[in-house]
Amino acid sequence: MDLLQLKYFQTVAKFENVTRAAEELNIAQPSLSKTISNLEKDLGVSLFDRPGRRIRLNKFGTAFLKRVQNSFSELEQGQKELMDMAGLEQGNINIGASIARLLPKMFSEFLNHHGNVRFRLIQVINHLDLQQRLINGRIDLCISILPVEENKVHCTPLFDEEIFLAVMPKHRLAGRENINLKEIADEPFIRYAADSALRLITDNFFQEAEIIPDTAFECTTPEVICSLVQNGFGIALIPASWWNLTGMDALVKVSIRKPVCKRTIWLSWMENHYLSQAADKFKEFVIDYYAADKVNSP
Repeated sequence: MDLLQLKYFQTVAKFENVTRAAEELNIAQPSLSKTISNLEKDLGVSLFDRPGRRIRLNKFGTAFLKRVQNSFSELEQGQKELMDMAGLEQGNINIGASIARLLPKMFSEFLNHHGNVRFRLIQVINHLDLQQRLINGRIDLCISILPVEENKVHCTPLFDEEIFLAVMPKHRLAGRENINLKEIADEPFIRYAADSALRLITDNFFQEAEIIPDTAFECTTPEVICSLVQNGFGIALIPASWWNLTGMDALVKVSIRKPVCKRTIWLSWMENHYLSQAADKFKEFVIDYYAADKVNSP
């Protein structure tokens, strides 16, 4: 058993399709099939079920894949550590984020002092996907609107952000300073996609208010949600940071008194994963940046 076999197995497991895996690895399909067969002989079990011409990861393959992924993650962490020790680290940081609108200003301020650092920002709407990327070591740090509640993950709150009701100027609630969420129980709602973290947060608000919203549209894009409200298709719950979007001045922002509607922005990292000097420095910068309340500064 060698690393090449494990890499080939990981790729076949990803696609559960030998042809697609061979294309991804840029090798001949027969060669890939033979490598997987030899690996199975070495292990003494079949890793895939083969109904007809298809393949499916079986219980042995699923268990082995987890170990393989952990092994590659450890090797990647070791490589990062050695590069850092040898002075070869070029300041590359992988950031996963479910919220990106508030980040450019923060990145800009950090780069003013550390111009050699290079960022790779990966935007992920699905919280579980983002969490898995962090656990697998595919990202160094995670900035999210839900905490990453997993063992060996350090998760710290950065700041809270109020969520307002957005309505048209002629809406019956447009003149109100604040409302109870129950007052909009019969209104058509523009809601976030079901797999988004913001959907889970706002669903909790509706549960607290003991209402079932009338869903007119579901969407993931802030600009589209705001446009739908502007065009009279419904009302929406909008985080404070969205109100600087183009066209938002055409809407009215109404505060919600009950329940308290806000979201918390979190920073997370794996406690047992090596962070390069650049990533560790950026982590501390982010915590200090939001502790100074710069998110609300002009």
